[in-house]
Amino acid sequence: MGPGRASSLSLKLNTTGPYVSGEVLQGEVHLHFPKFNMDDVEKLTIKLSGSIHTRITRENANSTSVSRQEVVLARSTILLWQKGCAYPSLDSQILVLPFGFKLPAGLPPSHSCTGSQYSAKIEYGLHVLGERPGTFRRDRKIHLPLIVVPAHEQGAHIHSAIIAEGWQGGWRAVERRAEIRRQIWGPYSEVHATLLMPDIDYFPTQTPLPFELNIVTHTQPMKRDSRKDSQPIFPAPPSDPRELAFWITPQVEVHAQSRGVPGIFRTKIKLGGFGHSSEPGYNADVQVERIEREWVPLRDSPDEKKSLGQWRQEVTFKSRFTVKAPPTFTTETLLLWYNATMKIPFPGVRNDIKFEFPFKIVSHLPPPGTAAT
Repeated sequence: MGPGRASSLSLKLNTTGPYVSGEVLQGEVHLHFPKFNMDDVEKLTIKLSGSIHTRITRENANSTSVSRQEVVLARSTILLWQKGCAYPSLDSQILVLPFGFKLPAGLPPSHSCTGSQYSAKIEYGLHVLGERPGTFRRDRKIHLPLIVVPAHEQGAHIHSAIIAEGWQGGWRAVERRAEIRRQIWGPYSEVHATLLMPDIDYFPTQTPLPFELNIVTHTQPMKRDSRKDSQPIFPAPPSDPRELAFWITPQVEVHAQSRGVPGIFRTKIKLGGFGHSSEPGYNADVQVERIEREWVPLRDSPDEKKSLGQWRQEVTFKSRFTVKAPPTFTTETLLLWYNATMKIPFPGVRNDIKFEFPFKIVSHLPPPGTAAT
């Protein structure tokens, strides 16, 4: 139950949030007599509200200008009670007033963000107002914030299928090839990295999505006995998930009264058990499969000690990531989207290998009245 309370009023919703756009909110307002009667309330209403508030500040040497805008997403009011119209039964001191609101379809998620030049907030709530006559008498009020998320039918289908039996669909492979060297004028070695992810165009929230990262390296041409077997050989691929990095970066665009400003969040949302994190067990689910390094001759030679070749080294990381960020959305005055980055570090200057791609997040919740199957 989601409660809100004033001295003689209380508000309860029949279900807990978050609430899905298009959902019917049902609940009750309780009037607690005789205290409510003593408050001398003449009229009691409840209002559903939802809006986007944006602010942009521009400063120059001589002045500061502020632009503000509000976009209404939801607004509806119900008259619950008027003085003299209803009272509790003789054996009770509480009058129960049921209500219901339907959230509009297609609402953006609850969200807030702040930057040096902007602030923006998408907020929803229920407001109970007990009007009291008189200049110096305060009205009785309850405000209950609501967390609202959009629905996404395809995202819900993907979520329910993965929860039931894991990912059974196709895979999308993205490759990176690079030549790197440890010293500025040294010979080149080779790196081939392959990122394997589900072949989908968006990623549902709260869904454990699997992925694989395979890294294969070939050293510069060398003699086989130039390195001892116990020594690491450049470029040795990372063998610990904490050496890697996988994150998404939220980005916004804020508008107010025909002005616009972009914003990039400095906070990175880490994914997949890669990198360091204070979250308990963050790296625990990453599987690491190493293959013993292999000597690959470059040409046949009767004297193996003098022939040149390359050491081939390989490692595969298997893991999954669960997105807990707000879904991507576009509105008249506020836009939110994400970019993803995966980084594979190697010693030396500018030797890191990166995967960078757009990362669209959708809700894992189905529209009300539908089943995600």
